[in-house]
Amino acid sequence: LYEETHFTQFWRSSSRTILGARKKGLKRPIKEELVYSEIIFSCANGGRKYTSKSTGARPNQRTFKIGCTARIKVVASADGNFLEVKLLDDVHNHPISEACFRQLPKQRRLAADDLLEAKKLLAFESDEEAIQNFIVSTGKVVLLRDLRNMGLSGTSQPEQHMQPKEEDNQRQGSGYALDALVLEVQAAGGALDVLATEDNSLVGVFYQDHFMQEAFRGYPEVVFVDAVYKTQGKGPLLILAVEDSNGETEVVGFALCAASDDITIRLVIERFVLHVGPDAVDRTLTVMTDREMVERGILRDVFPNATEVICMFQVLRAFRRQMTAEKMALSRDEKASVVETLQAMCHARDDEAYHELFQRLERTCSASVLAHFVAHWHEIRSQWVQGLQEAPTLGNRTNNRLESVNQKVAHIVSKHEALDQLFHALKCFATRLRIERDQRAMQTILKIAAPPNMTEDERKYMAFLTPYAFKRVSQQMQAAHAMEEPDEAYVSSCSSCNCWDATSYMLPCRHIFFERLRSGLPLYFEEGVAQRWTREYYKSACRLFASESKAQQQSAAGASGEEEAEESSVAKTSPFEKRRITETGALVQQLAACMLKLPAGPYERAVALVRDLKTAMEEGKEVCLVRIESTMEVQ
Repeated sequence: LYEETHFTQFWRSSSRTILGARKKGLKRPIKEELVYSEIIFSCANGGRKYTSKSTGARPNQRTFKIGCTARIKVVASADGNFLEVKLLDDVHNHPISEACFRQLPKQRRLAADDLLEAKKLLAFESDEEAIQNFIVSTGKVVLLRDLRNMGLSGTSQPEQHMQPKEEDNQRQGSGYALDALVLEVQAAGGALDVLATEDNSLVGVFYQDHFMQEAFRGYPEVVFVDAVYKTQGKGPLLILAVEDSNGETEVVGFALCAASDDITIRLVIERFVLHVGPDAVDRTLTVMTDREMVERGILRDVFPNATEVICMFQVLRAFRRQMTAEKMALSRDEKASVVETLQAMCHARDDEAYHELFQRLERTCSASVLAHFVAHWHEIRSQWVQGLQEAPTLGNRTNNRLESVNQKVAHIVSKHEALDQLFHALKCFATRLRIERDQRAMQTILKIAAPPNMTEDERKYMAFLTPYAFKRVSQQMQAAHAMEEPDEAYVSSCSSCNCWDATSYMLPCRHIFFERLRSGLPLYFEEGVAQRWTREYYKSACRLFASESKAQQQSAAGASGEEEAEESSVAKTSPFEKRRITETGALVQQLAACMLKLPAGPYERAVALVRDLKTAMEEGKEVCLVRIESTMEVQ
């Protein structure tokens, strides 16, 4: 109970049994049922000093043992009838939050009834994501790897068992009214905007939950945009994402357009600005898209202060598709030569290197190739040539971080034609992504690495930066030690550099570290690091620790007070009760959506009926519903 209410996990770090105590000279009587005469429970993040024995062969190992001194000591009472708390040290050296607590392995363990329900579900559906959706609805956090470890996934079922489940899913999805889903998302602080014309023709749908809004406000610098075009007769489904402090991809919005024209796309995308706020949008510095996306012009208006960057993978693919015998009358050898030159242009380190390659292209390629390149690529070279990009991209040259998300979303779109089914599936998909990322975030904050042979500067950076940023800085420090003289191609000092690495990552590069080595300055300096990469910023922006202050207040106040006791009882809600709450909430939302469509008279009678049902339930009376053979007109 103490762990559940204070969101901390303890383990038995030391104990002495009654039998062992008697061997040490204990004389006073103690109930044998107590088993122990003394127990010390230590925080899961402490209790034992961790000493690394690593030789460096596996440098990415981390541990939860970070030296937390919180502990609880219980000893046998003076009369020997009870175990009483002798010492309670509840001061922790790490963040405390309910969300983080639920991510711990012990808390993710399923109860027997939930495990049984999951196995029943498996009898009809072998999709581990469907099982995960069910378990999440019970209030438990479960990872896909947990299902694999339990042996729930990978079990093949005959096709005759699959068909009833698929039909049941379809019936359930069709009954999940879009209006009810809108109310559910809005009640959770999110947005599900359905845009339509005056004659009720669909324009588009924009979906963004509360966590997506907070993710964009926390990391607005670089926005990645991709699209799914095979949407069963609808227009494109745009996916917007950002990168957090630890290099994780955070989806920040889904925008489904009924058509591909500029007006439709603009109306749907503008909902993004409405919900995240213009201040956050103004802080966006870079938008990475595909060269062939028709939405690029609209994105310029949506993100007025951002620089456009084209995904390098899409650029190279466009070059290979355009430089063909049919389109440019090129032989195989000519195509290989042209593509090689264009690929080298993508990686040109500065404007001088680009123009040298451009002159080579003028000398070697045909007039048609040169005319096409000048018309479509030369004037926008700052958007696709790596060395000419002056806006940060956080080290991203491509949109590949969205590729796996795009594939899964495309699979969801292909399975669901109705809007309510589609966006309910997208909502579940976003939740699954969030659970997996939260697990990695928890390990980032609560685990520490202990690699051998680290310099003092590296240790300081490791404590200051997230693991993702520290890995990049460590590589640049090693590269600086290998340099013998400065790189004259860039203008660098002890605190700044104009190379792509420093500009893109917003982190110190090897040229800066080399200048500091030559000047005798320490390599560690916090001023050269963008705030987004620090552990403190990551913790403040991470949803796992949003309720940390509330948990600390509960821990400091203890269990005294009736209000806190009530809050503790709510927090202690069993998975079965949480499942009832979820099911009842969904039914109430669907009922509200149906009632909204009724005319005035039937609506008032329906409200009175629901009110009578509520009163009867409060009085503990059973209610029987008698259906009247009449049809109410629905507007």
